[in-house]
Amino acid sequence: MDLLNFMYSNTLKVTTATALLDFLMAADKFEVTSCLRYCICLLLNL
Repeated sequence: MDLLNFMYSNTLKVTTATALLDFLMAADKFEVTSCLRYCICLLLNL
């Protein structure tokens, strides 16, 4: 559900590194490249 929210609003409520990794894997599975880039940037800033 969070992935759909991101696709429509470009916002993400996940803040922990483990949750971001899970979200990143889901985005990779469904090939949502904008979400992949966003998650990678967030992980690099943690």
